[in-house]
Amino acid sequence: MTPAERDASHRLTASLSLIAGPVLALVLAAPAGADEGRLEINQACAAGDGCFAGDDPGFPVEITQAGSYVLTGGLDVPAETTGIALSVNDVHIDLNGMRIAGPVTCEGSPVTSCTSETGTHHGIDGDNVNDISIRHGRLSGFSGHGIILGEGSLLREVTLSENGFHGAVIYEGSRVHVSRASRNLNSGFDVRGEGVVRDSTANHNGGSGIDAFNAARILGSHAQFNGDVGIRVGRGSVVSNVTVHSNDEEGVFTGGSSLIRDSSIVDNADEGVYCTSGINPPFESLVKDVVLDGNNDGGPQFSAPECVPVGDNLCGTDTNCP
Repeated sequence: MTPAERDASHRLTASLSLIAGPVLALVLAAPAGADEGRLEINQACAAGDGCFAGDDPGFPVEITQAGSYVLTGGLDVPAETTGIALSVNDVHIDLNGMRIAGPVTCEGSPVTSCTSETGTHHGIDGDNVNDISIRHGRLSGFSGHGIILGEGSLLREVTLSENGFHGAVIYEGSRVHVSRASRNLNSGFDVRGEGVVRDSTANHNGGSGIDAFNAARILGSHAQFNGDVGIRVGRGSVVSNVTVHSNDEEGVFTGGSSLIRDSSIVDNADEGVYCTSGINPPFESLVKDVVLDGNNDGGPQFSAPECVPVGDNLCGTDTNCP
């Protein structure tokens, strides 16, 4: 390279540096992880003039437009009031690790009473809307349900506690993932037809831990110390890889044509697994590779002939179940 060419190259490099410096500074100055397009919900706007268009002053926070929402602070909701009310499908709420709290408290373990019971005010009310997702936060202290959602909805990483009815009610085709329902007056999770509960826990509820309708799938979940059945499912369901213990009635109660497999079911007050067969014709359920011990005060560990044992079940120390 000639001296003239080297000089031209140096001038070009210097010019590019002058341009690149400000551009890089602008890139670095941009906010990381900005919540573009998500509408904010917090105590100040909820108790004040409203958080966005369509939300009247005061509680509940009214969501009337589909889209994404995020809590930027916890919500303290007055007595006999709903926290967030939905009137439109396709809403996605990130609780952002925050809590939506009402004033209700509950007593007993399992719960036997709450300061306000079986009311109509919920933490999040999506009773008549579908395709809702609620993520990553806590709801407690409502006279009704912690959450009620319509068809095709999702709960993920949500904790529901000390509500005067169910922890959560979700309708057909909905899913509960990595969530917890504890110390609610009735069921922890009330899941309607074709619902899925995966990697979740229900304990110390006054009713059933998980109460699901037909064609349910309860997978990798836990139900302990509930005041009724640990897990109840309807006909044509699958209960797999669950731990169910120390519930006040049956461990697992299932409708006909269901499968219970690869699970540990111990120390429940009644049978570990109780199968109902239906009539005209009867439909039995299969119990496969399940450990049952200490249920029914040492009596039969599951109901026969409605429950049909297959695979390697273990009843106490006896492989001949029931």
